[in-house]
Amino acid sequence: MTEENIRPAAQATIESILNDLKQNDLGIALLKRGESKKINLLDILLKKVAIGNAQMLTDQDGKQVAVKIWPLAYAHQLRSVSGLTKNRRKAIQQLFEKWTALGYNKEHIEVPFSSNSFSKLLHDELSFTKADYAVIRVD
Repeated sequence: MTEENIRPAAQATIESILNDLKQNDLGIALLKRGESKKINLLDILLKKVAIGNAQMLTDQDGKQVAVKIWPLAYAHQLRSVSGLTKNRRKAIQQLFEKWTALGYNKEHIEVPFSSNSFSKLLHDELSFTKADYAVIRVD
C-alpha cells in the first residue's frame, strides 16, 4: 500500500473499505478526506460510535467485520475531531500490536517508534502520514 492506494473518502463505500482491509495482512484501509466539504461515509460512521470503539461493518453477503475507525487528519483538517494526537497514537499502537502478532517484530521492540522497520512500514510502505482516516480490522 502506497500513497496512491489511499482511497478518497468521498469514493469510499462499505464494500470498498472491506475489500481494502482484505488486501493486506495488517487489515488496514487508509483514506484521504480530499477537498470536498461534503460529509462522507467515514464522517457518518464516526458519529455512530465513540472514536476507538469497535463497530461492525456488514458486506453484501451479510458477513460482519469488526473495525476501529481512527481520524488522523494528516492531509486535511477534519470537522469536530479533537484529540488527534491521541487518536494517531492509538491507531499506531493498534497497528504495531497486529504487526508484532504477525511476527514482523523481529527486533522484539516494545515501543512502535523504537523500531526502524515499523517506522519504515508506516512512512514508506503505508504512507500513514498522508491519510486522514485509518480503518483497522479488529481480529
